[in-house]
Amino acid sequence: MASVKFTKDQTIYRTGERSSIINIIAEGSVQVKTPFITMTLQKNDILGMFDSQSIYYPFEYTVLEDVTIYQYPYTSISDLAALINNNPTAAGILTSHFAEECATLLDVYSSLYQDCATLYHEANDYYDKYQMFCESYEIEAATLPGIKQLSEYSQDTILEDWLSPYYTDLSDINSANWKTFYSSHPNACAGFIYTASADFMKVLPKCERLYQYIDMLCDLYISDFNLDLYSFYLKLYESLIPNSEWTDLSPIKSTMDTLVRKISKETYFDKTIVNERLKEYQALSSIDASADQSTHQSTSLALKTDIMSELENSIDTILIYAEFDDAASNKFRSLIKQYRELPDRASTDDTTKAIRKDLTNYFYDLYQKAFFKSLTDEAVPVILKMFFYFGYVDEKLIGINHAVELFTMTENIAPDEKHNVFLLYDWLMQIYQGKKEPCINELNVDYTTYLRNLRLSNKITPQQEESAQRNAKMRLQFEFDNMFKLTNKLTQGHISTFCPILSDHNLYKQLRDAYVTAENIHQALDTIRSIDYSAYYRETIFSAPEEGIIKELLQTEVLPDIILMPNIGTRSIMWQEITGKKRTSPARMMLSVLSLEDLYPSMVRLTGEFRWELCRRIQGVRWNDISERSLTSDYCEYIQTYKKNRDLSTDAKDKLKQNLIKARNHSKELFVRDYIDYVMFESNGSIRLNKLARNMLFQYCPFSKEIRLALEANPLYHDIIERYHNKNRANIRTYENMLVRLENNKIKIPEEIKLFRNYLNF
Repeated sequence: MASVKFTKDQTIYRTGERSSIINIIAEGSVQVKTPFITMTLQKNDILGMFDSQSIYYPFEYTVLEDVTIYQYPYTSISDLAALINNNPTAAGILTSHFAEECATLLDVYSSLYQDCATLYHEANDYYDKYQMFCESYEIEAATLPGIKQLSEYSQDTILEDWLSPYYTDLSDINSANWKTFYSSHPNACAGFIYTASADFMKVLPKCERLYQYIDMLCDLYISDFNLDLYSFYLKLYESLIPNSEWTDLSPIKSTMDTLVRKISKETYFDKTIVNERLKEYQALSSIDASADQSTHQSTSLALKTDIMSELENSIDTILIYAEFDDAASNKFRSLIKQYRELPDRASTDDTTKAIRKDLTNYFYDLYQKAFFKSLTDEAVPVILKMFFYFGYVDEKLIGINHAVELFTMTENIAPDEKHNVFLLYDWLMQIYQGKKEPCINELNVDYTTYLRNLRLSNKITPQQEESAQRNAKMRLQFEFDNMFKLTNKLTQGHISTFCPILSDHNLYKQLRDAYVTAENIHQALDTIRSIDYSAYYRETIFSAPEEGIIKELLQTEVLPDIILMPNIGTRSIMWQEITGKKRTSPARMMLSVLSLEDLYPSMVRLTGEFRWELCRRIQGVRWNDISERSLTSDYCEYIQTYKKNRDLSTDAKDKLKQNLIKARNHSKELFVRDYIDYVMFESNGSIRLNKLARNMLFQYCPFSKEIRLALEANPLYHDIIERYHNKNRANIRTYENMLVRLENNKIKIPEEIKLFRNYLNF
């Protein structure tokens, strides 16, 4: 072993170099920085990745503070095993380091992949809106080179789904536990390190390609050669200003504001170009002035001043209300201040990650304490409602104008009249009051099963199990620890940079445009049900022995429970298709209360996922058994046999192959993609699907009568609609025979059976 010292700012290795030396940091720190990842390596961390004969350095390694490095020779994997055998402590150090490195890179990969999809779809949306504005204002639209030729990012090879959770779990194991096993198994330890290095080098090129693709997408938004979405919108807006007295410019102004916010806050854009180019827009109109004007339209100046006064030091109001102890309160205030002053709150450097992690822990503790305090409060203060509903903590983090607007929005929030859309706070109240059962956890285990498992493992007694079933606080704790914490992170979308506290760096839309209301959700659901009328129906057995009805098979509509999570987010989640074991119980879906994605496509996707998962639930272990026909088994067979299917053209097979790659070879994901096209495009006569996919979707998700009539003349739909009508006529005859039988037996027709006729008439 040799000891070598390097001074601050000295470069130890450059990207792509190799060596025959194992470098372990003894003291000091080394920084690794690329456009998409920044890591700080400290004591006991290792430089580089292992391959069969050398150490490869995928990054440039620069000394952050004077560093001492222990060096060991390496020419083959046997040298690594020998090092571990001679120095058992190294087993824990090496394995812990590589598990954490892989977990960090996989987090980055996940964020890049999601951001890639978001930037691609939003670029197309902005371009479509630009063309729509030009048509509306009767101005010739410019053509943006490359946008229609640029397809959604797809990978040549698929990254296994298990890889990320595998390394995430391994990174939680401390080095002492690694050492316990691997110190006495040096060859196994060397094998793990070699495998982890290979996995790291498998993921890294994917991250680099994703970043390159994102860089291309960024040029479509704003660039230094003025041929981009920003330039197009700017020129259009500028040309319309002289006509502003008789032309409503608010739609394009609102879209322009949203685009500028995205460009300003998204870390992928070149800040030098952005700052210089945005001066052009600032000369035309100030974003802040626009926001002030928007707020002023709904709030008088005097009232706004009162609200601003009430919002001052919001964090203190929340901490005092929750009766947070002094030490924790001071620490939380300090963390909020540090977070607020960060130059980039979405950074992946160690300092920012540590601040976000601590804030997350304090936030959930504070939320729980405040919730229990509110149980005895008949009039919860508006600032606390902002905290409960939106994750609001600090008026400076979200911006005072946004805070004022949020205050007025919160004052006007009313419970959903249809009782199936809930803000998270209201949902937790339903759980506490016993009106709803807790959601399943990430292992698909519900509260009752969880308690039974504890009893079977002798961790609780039967009496404790029975007591826990009725214990409101324990039910709430299960929901809080399992559903709330996980889905809040998932719906926000940026898993590796997650922080539950409301901050303006995540807000790319006007608040009111992002705010998801119960009314918006019901409108989206009604639109979907007007197309796919049977989406939320499921077969049930109706029995009324007292009326003389033993068993009748009916279709019953059960709309999902939708929970709005307190964050600004980019993802919606279909969490569970039923509640407990009862198939007529509602599904549960989660959305961000401030959503950056369009609501209607999100609800269409959730409906597609629900259809798939409900079919899987009904079919059980035979969900993909082609001997028992169902939506899921037919789709699985379709994927497995498409290459030999003569009903598909060569072009259709090639397109399906590409769609499978985009769907990561998941049958469910492919179905959901097809379902979105089916509902949003095929229902309007815009053909997107191949013959087989169209036939399957129409068989299991038939269009409503109005759409069937409109499509009946289309030769692609004529035959399948005719088959549907024949089948439906048979169902109606069966129903009418049932009515005759009941009437002959002088049995009063129950309302449930009468409603079934409505279903048949769809």
